[in-house]
Amino acid sequence: MEGKIRLAKQLIEHYLSHPVGLPAIAEEMNISYHTLRKWFLRSEGMSMITYYQIKRFETAKKMLEDPECAIFQVTHAVGFSAASNFTRWFKHHAGITPSNYRSQRL
Repeated sequence: MEGKIRLAKQLIEHYLSHPVGLPAIAEEMNISYHTLRKWFLRSEGMSMITYYQIKRFETAKKMLEDPECAIFQVTHAVGFSAASNFTRWFKHHAGITPSNYRSQRL
């Protein structure tokens, strides 16, 4: 089970920039989505979607702290096609816009 959870986490992180959906990850692993969700929750203490959102947010914050990385690059790296959607999502999670977050960190 630990190996499957580790692989699921790696695949979730791999697909941050082009989300495929969590059921597709289970299918890629040749395991039922229901079983993978149950194992993941038991092992990690959080759902797969929560893990995905945390990794997405951590990646966005880390990239925003790099002055060489443009906001549109961050937008696409975490799976958004429009900067406005990314900005709305980021502000919902951080309480401030990506630009303001960057300004405070640099």
